[in-house]
Amino acid sequence: MKHYYRKQERLGLPLGVNITLTCLYVLWAFVPYLTRNLRREILLVIVAMWVLTTFLSYPRWVLRPDKFNVIVLLWITYIGVSLALGRGLAEIGNFYNYICFFIPGIMYTFYKRLNRKEVNRFIVFFALLVAAVSVITNIQLLVNDPSLSKEITGGSGDLRHFYASNTNLGSFSWAQTVVILTGILGGLYVSQDKKVYKFISFVGLCCFALMVILSSSFIAILSLVVLLSSYIALRLRSKSPIFSIVIMLCLIHFVASLVIFSEFYAGLLEHVSFTVGNPMLSRRIRAMPDVFWGRGGNLLDRSLSARLELYWLSLKTFFRSPFFGRGMVYADDYFQYGIGMHSQILDDAARYGLVGIIVYSILGRYLIRWIGRSSTFIKAFNMNVATLVSVAFMALFNPFVSTSNGVAVCLVFTLWGDLVSTDAPPTNLDSAGSGPAKLQGSKC
Repeated sequence: MKHYYRKQERLGLPLGVNITLTCLYVLWAFVPYLTRNLRREILLVIVAMWVLTTFLSYPRWVLRPDKFNVIVLLWITYIGVSLALGRGLAEIGNFYNYICFFIPGIMYTFYKRLNRKEVNRFIVFFALLVAAVSVITNIQLLVNDPSLSKEITGGSGDLRHFYASNTNLGSFSWAQTVVILTGILGGLYVSQDKKVYKFISFVGLCCFALMVILSSSFIAILSLVVLLSSYIALRLRSKSPIFSIVIMLCLIHFVASLVIFSEFYAGLLEHVSFTVGNPMLSRRIRAMPDVFWGRGGNLLDRSLSARLELYWLSLKTFFRSPFFGRGMVYADDYFQYGIGMHSQILDDAARYGLVGIIVYSILGRYLIRWIGRSSTFIKAFNMNVATLVSVAFMALFNPFVSTSNGVAVCLVFTLWGDLVSTDAPPTNLDSAGSGPAKLQGSKC
Protein backbone atom coordinates (compact mmCIF):
# COMPACT_ATOMS: atom_id res chain seq x y z
CA MET A 1 0.00 0.00 0.00
CA LYS A 2 2.87 2.39 0.80
CA HIS A 3 4.35 1.58 -2.60
CA TYR A 4 1.08 2.65 -4.22
CA TYR A 5 1.04 6.01 -2.47
CA ARG A 6 4.66 6.65 -3.43
CA LYS A 7 3.60 6.06 -7.03
CA GLN A 8 0.51 8.18 -6.48
CA GLU A 9 2.68 11.20 -5.78
CA ARG A 10 3.86 11.11 -9.39
CA LEU A 11 0.41 10.60 -10.88
CA GLY A 12 -0.86 14.13 -10.41
CA LEU A 13 -3.94 15.39 -8.61
CA PRO A 14 -6.53 14.86 -11.42
CA LEU A 15 -5.54 11.23 -11.92
CA GLY A 16 -5.40 10.63 -8.17
CA VAL A 17 -8.96 11.94 -7.83
CA ASN A 18 -9.98 9.85 -10.85
CA ILE A 19 -8.68 6.65 -9.24
CA THR A 20 -10.46 7.52 -6.00
CA LEU A 21 -13.75 7.99 -7.88
CA THR A 22 -13.28 4.62 -9.60
CA CYS A 23 -12.78 3.01 -6.20
CA LEU A 24 -15.98 4.66 -4.96
CA TYR A 25 -17.83 3.23 -7.98
CA VAL A 26 -16.42 -0.24 -7.24
CA LEU A 27 -17.35 0.15 -3.58
CA TRP A 28 -20.92 0.98 -4.56
CA ALA A 29 -21.12 -1.99 -6.94
CA PHE A 30 -19.53 -4.60 -4.65
CA VAL A 31 -21.26 -3.68 -1.39
CA PRO A 32 -24.90 -4.83 -1.76
CA TYR A 33 -26.10 -2.53 1.02
CA LEU A 34 -24.75 0.52 -0.84
CA THR A 35 -26.09 -0.77 -4.15
CA ARG A 36 -29.60 -0.84 -2.69
CA ASN A 37 -29.51 2.34 -0.62
CA LEU A 38 -27.16 4.87 -2.24
CA ARG A 39 -29.07 7.65 -3.98
CA ARG A 40 -28.73 7.76 -7.75
CA GLU A 41 -27.86 11.44 -7.67
CA ILE A 42 -24.68 10.68 -5.71
CA LEU A 43 -23.57 8.10 -8.25
CA LEU A 44 -24.31 10.47 -11.13
CA VAL A 45 -22.06 13.07 -9.48
CA ILE A 46 -19.30 10.44 -9.10
CA VAL A 47 -19.52 9.48 -12.78
CA ALA A 48 -19.61 13.12 -13.93
CA MET A 49 -16.53 13.95 -11.85
CA TRP A 50 -14.80 10.84 -13.18
CA VAL A 51 -15.33 12.00 -16.77
CA LEU A 52 -14.02 15.47 -15.89
CA THR A 53 -10.87 14.11 -14.24
CA THR A 54 -10.17 11.85 -17.23
CA PHE A 55 -10.10 14.92 -19.45
CA LEU A 56 -7.83 16.79 -17.04
CA SER A 57 -5.41 13.87 -16.62
CA TYR A 58 -5.38 12.45 -20.17
CA PRO A 59 -7.21 14.67 -22.71
CA ARG A 60 -6.35 12.44 -25.67
CA TRP A 61 -8.66 9.72 -24.34
CA VAL A 62 -11.59 12.16 -24.61
CA LEU A 63 -10.55 13.83 -27.86
CA ARG A 64 -9.78 10.52 -29.59
CA PRO A 65 -12.31 8.10 -28.06
CA ASP A 66 -12.10 4.34 -28.43
CA LYS A 67 -14.51 2.71 -30.84
CA PHE A 68 -15.98 0.77 -27.93
CA ASN A 69 -16.97 4.00 -26.18
CA VAL A 70 -18.48 5.46 -29.35
CA ILE A 71 -20.59 2.33 -29.90
CA VAL A 72 -21.77 2.28 -26.27
CA LEU A 73 -22.74 5.96 -26.30
CA LEU A 74 -24.61 5.62 -29.61
CA TRP A 75 -26.39 2.50 -28.34
CA ILE A 76 -27.42 4.11 -25.04
CA THR A 77 -28.65 7.17 -26.96
CA TYR A 78 -30.69 4.96 -29.29
CA ILE A 79 -32.38 3.18 -26.38
CA GLY A 80 -33.01 6.45 -24.54
CA VAL A 81 -34.62 8.07 -27.60
CA SER A 82 -36.73 4.95 -28.17
CA LEU A 83 -38.03 5.10 -24.60
CA ALA A 84 -38.73 8.83 -24.92
CA LEU A 85 -40.80 8.13 -28.04
CA GLY A 86 -42.85 5.54 -26.17
CA ARG A 87 -41.26 2.45 -27.70
CA GLY A 88 -40.83 -0.01 -24.86
CA LEU A 89 -41.90 -0.22 -21.24
CA ALA A 90 -39.27 0.44 -18.58
CA GLU A 91 -38.83 2.48 -15.44
CA ILE A 92 -36.05 5.03 -15.18
CA GLY A 93 -34.34 2.64 -12.75
CA ASN A 94 -34.11 -0.06 -15.43
CA PHE A 95 -32.47 2.36 -17.86
CA TYR A 96 -30.19 3.61 -15.09
CA ASN A 97 -29.01 0.07 -14.23
CA TYR A 98 -28.48 -0.70 -17.90
CA ILE A 99 -26.18 2.31 -18.29
CA CYS A 100 -24.28 1.41 -15.10
CA PHE A 101 -23.47 -2.00 -16.58
CA PHE A 102 -21.47 -0.41 -19.43
CA ILE A 103 -19.67 2.32 -17.45
CA PRO A 104 -16.91 -0.06 -16.18
CA GLY A 105 -16.08 -0.92 -19.81
CA ILE A 106 -15.57 2.77 -20.53
CA MET A 107 -13.39 3.00 -17.42
CA TYR A 108 -11.29 0.11 -18.69
CA THR A 109 -10.53 1.83 -22.00
CA PHE A 110 -9.19 4.84 -20.09
CA TYR A 111 -6.90 2.89 -17.77
CA LYS A 112 -5.59 0.60 -20.48
CA ARG A 113 -4.68 3.49 -22.76
CA LEU A 114 -3.17 5.30 -19.80
CA ASN A 115 -0.88 2.26 -19.46
CA ARG A 116 -0.02 2.69 -15.78
CA LYS A 117 0.24 -0.82 -14.40
CA GLU A 118 0.53 0.29 -10.80
CA VAL A 119 -2.86 1.98 -11.19
CA ASN A 120 -4.47 -1.10 -12.74
CA ARG A 121 -3.07 -3.33 -10.02
CA PHE A 122 -4.37 -1.09 -7.27
CA ILE A 123 -7.88 -0.99 -8.77
CA VAL A 124 -8.03 -4.79 -9.08
CA PHE A 125 -6.61 -5.29 -5.59
CA PHE A 126 -9.11 -2.83 -4.12
CA ALA A 127 -12.02 -4.47 -5.96
CA LEU A 128 -11.08 -7.96 -4.75
CA LEU A 129 -10.61 -6.69 -1.19
CA VAL A 130 -14.05 -5.04 -1.13
CA ALA A 131 -15.62 -8.15 -2.68
CA ALA A 132 -13.94 -10.35 -0.06
CA VAL A 133 -15.42 -8.28 2.78
CA SER A 134 -18.90 -8.52 1.23
CA VAL A 135 -18.50 -12.26 0.69
CA ILE A 136 -17.50 -12.82 4.33
CA THR A 137 -20.49 -10.83 5.61
CA ASN A 138 -22.80 -12.78 3.28
CA ILE A 139 -21.40 -16.10 4.51
CA GLN A 140 -21.99 -15.02 8.11
CA LEU A 141 -25.59 -14.01 7.38
CA LEU A 142 -26.37 -17.21 5.46
CA VAL A 143 -24.81 -19.50 8.05
CA ASN A 144 -26.74 -17.84 10.87
CA ASP A 145 -30.02 -17.94 8.91
CA PRO A 146 -30.01 -20.30 5.88
CA SER A 147 -33.54 -19.20 4.94
CA LEU A 148 -32.09 -15.84 3.89
CA SER A 149 -31.05 -17.59 0.68
CA LYS A 150 -34.67 -17.04 -0.43
CA GLU A 151 -33.92 -13.32 -0.42
CA ILE A 152 -31.00 -13.90 -2.80
CA THR A 153 -33.22 -15.84 -5.19
CA GLY A 154 -36.12 -13.41 -4.84
CA GLY A 155 -38.49 -15.72 -2.99
CA SER A 156 -38.81 -14.14 0.46
CA GLY A 157 -41.76 -12.35 1.99
CA ASP A 158 -42.09 -8.65 2.70
CA LEU A 159 -40.96 -8.89 6.34
CA ARG A 160 -37.83 -10.87 5.52
CA HIS A 161 -37.12 -8.57 2.58
CA PHE A 162 -37.28 -5.58 4.92
CA TYR A 163 -34.79 -7.25 7.24
CA ALA A 164 -32.41 -8.32 4.47
CA SER A 165 -32.47 -4.91 2.79
CA ASN A 166 -30.91 -3.43 5.93
CA THR A 167 -27.97 -5.86 5.83
CA ASN A 168 -25.18 -6.46 3.33
CA LEU A 169 -26.91 -9.54 1.91
CA GLY A 170 -26.60 -9.70 -1.87
CA SER A 171 -29.08 -10.68 -4.56
CA PHE A 172 -28.89 -13.34 -7.28
CA SER A 173 -26.84 -10.92 -9.40
CA TRP A 174 -24.30 -10.62 -6.58
CA ALA A 175 -24.07 -14.43 -6.47
CA GLN A 176 -23.30 -14.35 -10.21
CA THR A 177 -20.64 -11.70 -9.62
CA VAL A 178 -19.02 -13.91 -7.00
CA VAL A 179 -18.87 -16.76 -9.55
CA ILE A 180 -16.95 -14.48 -11.94
CA LEU A 181 -14.61 -13.35 -9.16
CA THR A 182 -14.08 -17.00 -8.22
CA GLY A 183 -12.80 -17.59 -11.74
CA ILE A 184 -10.49 -14.58 -11.42
CA LEU A 185 -9.13 -15.87 -8.11
CA GLY A 186 -8.64 -19.25 -9.76
CA GLY A 187 -6.60 -17.50 -12.44
CA LEU A 188 -4.53 -15.79 -9.76
CA TYR A 189 -3.94 -19.15 -8.10
CA VAL A 190 -2.63 -20.88 -11.22
CA SER A 191 -0.58 -17.80 -12.19
CA GLN A 192 1.32 -17.38 -8.94
CA ASP A 193 4.71 -18.94 -8.27
CA LYS A 194 5.13 -17.88 -4.63
CA LYS A 195 3.46 -20.23 -2.16
CA VAL A 196 2.20 -17.38 0.03
CA TYR A 197 0.29 -15.78 -2.84
CA LYS A 198 -1.02 -19.15 -3.99
CA PHE A 199 -2.28 -19.86 -0.47
CA ILE A 200 -4.04 -16.48 -0.22
CA SER A 201 -5.62 -16.98 -3.65
CA PHE A 202 -6.75 -20.50 -2.71
CA VAL A 203 -8.33 -19.38 0.57
CA GLY A 204 -10.14 -16.56 -1.24
CA LEU A 205 -11.29 -18.93 -3.96
CA CYS A 206 -12.74 -21.35 -1.39
CA CYS A 207 -14.55 -18.55 0.49
CA PHE A 208 -16.07 -17.17 -2.71
CA ALA A 209 -17.19 -20.63 -3.84
CA LEU A 210 -18.67 -21.30 -0.38
CA MET A 211 -20.74 -18.12 -0.57
CA VAL A 212 -22.16 -19.20 -3.95
CA ILE A 213 -23.13 -22.59 -2.53
CA LEU A 214 -24.71 -21.09 0.59
CA SER A 215 -26.71 -18.66 -1.54
CA SER A 216 -28.66 -21.61 -3.01
CA SER A 217 -28.89 -19.66 -6.27
CA PHE A 218 -29.44 -22.49 -8.73
CA ILE A 219 -28.00 -20.81 -11.82
CA ALA A 220 -25.02 -19.45 -9.86
CA ILE A 221 -24.20 -22.91 -8.49
CA LEU A 222 -24.58 -24.47 -11.93
CA SER A 223 -22.34 -21.73 -13.35
CA LEU A 224 -19.71 -22.63 -10.78
CA VAL A 225 -19.95 -26.27 -11.89
CA VAL A 226 -19.70 -25.16 -15.53
CA LEU A 227 -16.62 -23.06 -14.73
CA LEU A 228 -14.83 -25.93 -12.98
CA SER A 229 -15.81 -28.51 -15.61
CA SER A 230 -14.76 -26.23 -18.46
CA TYR A 231 -11.40 -25.58 -16.84
CA ILE A 232 -10.74 -29.30 -16.31
CA ALA A 233 -11.78 -30.07 -19.89
CA LEU A 234 -9.54 -27.31 -21.29
CA ARG A 235 -6.66 -28.41 -19.10
CA LEU A 236 -6.91 -31.99 -20.35
CA ARG A 237 -7.68 -31.22 -23.99
CA SER A 238 -4.04 -31.46 -25.11
CA LYS A 239 -3.29 -34.56 -23.05
CA SER A 240 -6.52 -36.49 -23.60
CA PRO A 241 -9.10 -34.96 -25.97
CA ILE A 242 -11.44 -37.92 -25.48
CA PHE A 243 -11.45 -37.51 -21.70
CA SER A 244 -12.12 -33.80 -22.15
CA ILE A 245 -15.18 -34.59 -24.29
CA VAL A 246 -16.39 -37.11 -21.70
CA ILE A 247 -16.26 -34.44 -18.97
CA MET A 248 -18.35 -32.02 -21.03
CA LEU A 249 -20.87 -34.76 -21.88
CA CYS A 250 -21.19 -35.61 -18.18
CA LEU A 251 -21.84 -31.94 -17.43
CA ILE A 252 -24.57 -31.77 -20.10
CA HIS A 253 -26.09 -34.99 -18.72
CA PHE A 254 -26.06 -33.55 -15.19
CA VAL A 255 -27.85 -30.35 -16.21
CA ALA A 256 -30.38 -32.24 -18.34
CA SER A 257 -31.17 -34.65 -15.51
CA LEU A 258 -31.92 -31.72 -13.19
CA VAL A 259 -34.49 -30.50 -15.69
CA ILE A 260 -36.08 -33.86 -16.50
CA PHE A 261 -36.01 -35.41 -13.01
CA SER A 262 -36.57 -32.25 -10.96
CA GLU A 263 -39.37 -33.81 -8.87
CA PHE A 264 -37.18 -36.80 -7.99
CA TYR A 265 -34.27 -34.62 -6.84
CA ALA A 266 -36.59 -32.31 -4.89
CA GLY A 267 -38.14 -35.25 -3.02
CA LEU A 268 -34.71 -36.78 -2.38
CA LEU A 269 -33.36 -33.56 -0.87
CA GLU A 270 -36.41 -33.18 1.35
CA HIS A 271 -35.94 -36.75 2.59
CA VAL A 272 -32.25 -36.15 3.30
CA SER A 273 -33.05 -32.94 5.21
CA PHE A 274 -35.11 -34.93 7.75
CA THR A 275 -32.37 -37.53 8.28
CA VAL A 276 -29.47 -35.11 8.87
CA GLY A 277 -28.64 -34.61 12.54
CA ASN A 278 -27.11 -31.14 12.18
CA PRO A 279 -29.96 -28.55 12.49
CA MET A 280 -28.16 -25.87 10.46
CA LEU A 281 -27.33 -28.31 7.65
CA SER A 282 -30.87 -29.70 7.77
CA ARG A 283 -32.36 -26.22 7.29
CA ARG A 284 -29.96 -25.57 4.42
CA ILE A 285 -30.90 -28.80 2.61
CA ARG A 286 -34.61 -28.22 3.26
CA ALA A 287 -34.35 -24.80 1.61
CA MET A 288 -32.73 -26.16 -1.56
CA PRO A 289 -35.83 -27.76 -3.17
CA ASP A 290 -37.81 -24.61 -2.36
CA VAL A 291 -35.27 -22.46 -4.16
CA PHE A 292 -34.35 -24.78 -7.04
CA TRP A 293 -37.70 -26.19 -8.09
CA GLY A 294 -40.27 -23.77 -6.69
CA ARG A 295 -41.86 -25.89 -3.97
CA GLY A 296 -43.80 -23.72 -1.58
CA GLY A 297 -43.47 -20.63 -3.77
CA ASN A 298 -44.33 -19.20 -7.16
CA LEU A 299 -43.75 -22.17 -9.44
CA LEU A 300 -43.74 -20.05 -12.60
CA ASP A 301 -40.94 -17.84 -11.33
CA ARG A 302 -38.78 -20.44 -9.61
CA SER A 303 -39.35 -23.87 -11.14
CA LEU A 304 -36.46 -24.97 -13.30
CA SER A 305 -38.70 -26.71 -15.84
CA ALA A 306 -41.00 -23.66 -16.05
CA ARG A 307 -38.02 -21.56 -17.13
CA LEU A 308 -38.06 -23.32 -20.49
CA GLU A 309 -41.49 -21.86 -21.21
CA LEU A 310 -40.23 -18.36 -20.38
CA TYR A 311 -37.16 -18.82 -22.60
CA TRP A 312 -39.41 -19.91 -25.46
CA LEU A 313 -41.67 -16.90 -24.83
CA SER A 314 -38.78 -14.47 -25.44
CA LEU A 315 -37.68 -16.45 -28.47
CA LYS A 316 -41.17 -16.23 -30.02
CA THR A 317 -41.21 -12.47 -29.43
CA PHE A 318 -37.89 -12.20 -31.25
CA PHE A 319 -39.28 -14.12 -34.23
CA ARG A 320 -42.30 -11.78 -34.34
CA SER A 321 -40.09 -8.64 -34.32
CA PRO A 322 -36.73 -9.87 -35.61
CA PHE A 323 -35.12 -6.59 -36.73
CA PHE A 324 -35.68 -3.99 -34.00
CA GLY A 325 -37.47 -6.01 -31.31
CA ARG A 326 -40.08 -4.73 -28.84
CA GLY A 327 -37.88 -2.10 -27.25
CA MET A 328 -36.64 -1.97 -23.67
CA VAL A 329 -39.40 -3.84 -21.81
CA TYR A 330 -39.18 -4.73 -18.11
CA ALA A 331 -42.54 -6.01 -16.84
CA ASP A 332 -43.70 -8.71 -14.44
CA ASP A 333 -46.52 -9.72 -16.78
CA TYR A 334 -44.38 -12.00 -18.94
CA PHE A 335 -47.09 -13.27 -21.27
CA GLN A 336 -48.66 -9.89 -22.00
CA TYR A 337 -45.42 -8.33 -23.21
CA GLY A 338 -43.67 -11.47 -24.45
CA ILE A 339 -40.47 -11.06 -22.41
CA GLY A 340 -39.64 -14.00 -20.13
CA MET A 341 -37.28 -11.98 -17.89
CA HIS A 342 -35.22 -15.12 -17.17
CA SER A 343 -32.51 -15.01 -19.87
CA GLN A 344 -30.43 -11.94 -20.64
CA ILE A 345 -29.49 -13.14 -24.11
CA LEU A 346 -32.97 -14.28 -25.21
CA ASP A 347 -34.74 -11.37 -23.49
CA ASP A 348 -32.46 -8.79 -25.13
CA ALA A 349 -32.91 -10.51 -28.48
CA ALA A 350 -36.66 -9.98 -28.02
CA ARG A 351 -36.14 -6.39 -26.82
CA TYR A 352 -33.65 -5.17 -29.43
CA GLY A 353 -33.82 -7.69 -32.29
CA LEU A 354 -31.00 -8.25 -34.76
CA VAL A 355 -29.78 -4.68 -34.22
CA GLY A 356 -29.12 -5.46 -30.57
CA ILE A 357 -27.52 -8.81 -31.39
CA ILE A 358 -25.08 -7.10 -33.77
CA VAL A 359 -24.20 -4.41 -31.20
CA TYR A 360 -23.73 -7.01 -28.45
CA SER A 361 -21.56 -9.13 -30.75
CA ILE A 362 -19.27 -6.18 -31.50
CA LEU A 363 -18.98 -5.21 -27.82
CA GLY A 364 -18.44 -8.85 -26.84
CA ARG A 365 -15.63 -9.12 -29.39
CA TYR A 366 -13.89 -6.15 -27.77
CA LEU A 367 -14.29 -7.75 -24.34
CA ILE A 368 -12.78 -11.05 -25.46
CA ARG A 369 -9.85 -9.24 -27.08
CA TRP A 370 -9.23 -7.27 -23.88
CA ILE A 371 -9.17 -10.44 -21.81
CA GLY A 372 -7.01 -12.06 -24.46
CA ARG A 373 -4.43 -9.33 -23.94
CA SER A 374 -4.02 -10.49 -20.35
CA SER A 375 -4.13 -14.18 -21.27
CA THR A 376 -1.16 -13.69 -23.60
CA PHE A 377 1.19 -12.75 -20.77
CA ILE A 378 -0.01 -14.84 -17.84
CA LYS A 379 -0.49 -18.53 -17.19
CA ALA A 380 -4.26 -18.48 -16.82
CA PHE A 381 -5.51 -18.82 -20.39
CA ASN A 382 -7.63 -21.88 -19.64
CA MET A 383 -9.12 -20.35 -16.49
CA ASN A 384 -10.00 -17.16 -18.37
CA VAL A 385 -11.76 -19.14 -21.09
CA ALA A 386 -13.60 -21.24 -18.49
CA THR A 387 -14.74 -18.05 -16.74
CA LEU A 388 -16.00 -16.65 -20.04
CA VAL A 389 -17.95 -19.88 -20.60
CA SER A 390 -19.59 -19.50 -17.19
CA VAL A 391 -20.43 -15.86 -17.98
CA ALA A 392 -22.11 -16.94 -21.22
CA PHE A 393 -23.99 -19.66 -19.30
CA MET A 394 -25.30 -17.16 -16.74
CA ALA A 395 -26.33 -14.68 -19.44
CA LEU A 396 -28.19 -17.42 -21.31
CA PHE A 397 -30.10 -18.80 -18.33
CA ASN A 398 -30.60 -15.76 -16.08
CA PRO A 399 -30.80 -11.95 -16.14
CA PHE A 400 -27.21 -10.73 -16.13
CA VAL A 401 -27.12 -6.95 -16.57
CA SER A 402 -26.26 -5.44 -13.18
CA THR A 403 -23.70 -3.00 -11.85
CA SER A 404 -21.71 -5.63 -9.96
CA ASN A 405 -21.54 -7.90 -13.01
CA GLY A 406 -20.48 -4.95 -15.14
CA VAL A 407 -17.60 -4.11 -12.79
CA ALA A 408 -16.56 -7.77 -12.48
CA VAL A 409 -16.56 -8.50 -16.23
CA CYS A 410 -15.66 -5.17 -17.86
CA LEU A 411 -13.17 -3.82 -15.31
CA VAL A 412 -11.75 -6.43 -12.91
CA PHE A 413 -11.70 -9.32 -15.39
CA THR A 414 -10.05 -7.21 -18.09
CA LEU A 415 -7.46 -5.59 -15.79
CA TRP A 416 -6.56 -8.43 -13.45
CA GLY A 417 -3.76 -9.69 -15.70
CA ASP A 418 -1.74 -6.64 -14.69
CA LEU A 419 -1.86 -7.88 -11.10
CA VAL A 420 0.60 -10.66 -11.96
CA SER A 421 1.94 -9.73 -15.41
CA THR A 422 5.28 -7.94 -15.59
CA ASP A 423 6.47 -8.63 -19.12
CA ALA A 424 3.60 -7.26 -21.23
CA PRO A 425 4.65 -4.90 -24.01
CA PRO A 426 3.30 -1.33 -23.86
CA THR A 427 -0.14 -0.58 -25.22
CA ASN A 428 -0.40 1.58 -28.36
CA LEU A 429 -1.81 4.75 -26.82
CA ASP A 430 -2.43 6.37 -30.17
CA SER A 431 -4.60 3.57 -31.53
CA ALA A 432 -8.04 3.88 -29.98
CA GLY A 433 -9.70 0.51 -29.73
CA SER A 434 -6.70 -1.31 -31.20
CA GLY A 435 -6.78 -5.04 -30.64
CA PRO A 436 -4.47 -7.07 -28.45
CA ALA A 437 -2.14 -9.82 -29.45
CA LYS A 438 -3.59 -13.18 -30.39
CA LEU A 439 -4.64 -15.54 -27.65
CA GLN A 440 -1.98 -17.99 -26.65
CA GLY A 441 -2.64 -21.07 -24.58
CA SER A 442 -0.55 -22.23 -21.67
CA LYS A 443 -0.21 -25.22 -19.43
CA CYS A 444 -2.70 -23.76 -16.98
